[in-house]
Amino acid sequence: MEVPSIDALFLRGLLEGGDPACLVLDCRSFFSFNSSHISGSTNVRFSTIVRRRARGGSI
Repeated sequence: MEVPSIDALFLRGLLEGGDPACLVLDCRSFFSFNSSHISGSTNVRFSTIVRRRARGGSI
């Protein structure tokens, strides 16, 4: 499964559309999440190993 990157305008359209099938996961570091995030969102912590494997396409 390929996970594409999206820009802010596309994300805004998804969030404003109210699609119940849309799930946004913020997997940035705790510090990045605390500096700015979508109101009401929750930070999801993935280990660096999982993140590295995801970039390689093995997840």
